[in-house]
Amino acid sequence: MVQRRGFSRLAEACGWDAAEASTALRDTLEALDDDLGPVPSSGPGLDLPLHRDAVAYLLLGSQLGTAVLRRRLPEPPLRGFFALPGDRGAWRAFCQRLGAQPVHGPEAQRVLRDAIRAFSIFEHEARALLSAPADGAP
Repeated sequence: MVQRRGFSRLAEACGWDAAEASTALRDTLEALDDDLGPVPSSGPGLDLPLHRDAVAYLLLGSQLGTAVLRRRLPEPPLRGFFALPGDRGAWRAFCQRLGAQPVHGPEAQRVLRDAIRAFSIFEHEARALLSAPADGAP
């Protein structure tokens, strides 16, 4: 649920334009919906706009981590989040494009700042989920 809510907030915050990861972002949310069914919103999307490269970095990088986790599953998943193959071509294109850009300056600083903010969205969602009372608990 944390992934679903977090990626949904990222999608809204970048206006669904996540550079090379735009298709992967939509696919990820569809796969999470397939796994979880309808997920209630975590509330109004009040996140400031996020730079599309920050969202692409987080999403494409997370696909690499998911590939590591997938190898630990007893059987390969046929559908859902863990069945997504990850877009290595998009990751290479993203890295190549960013590698050709200046590493200093306002644009680079914004991408870095927004990537940190994007990670904090997932932290917020995890804390909200962990602090929520269990069903039937006061």
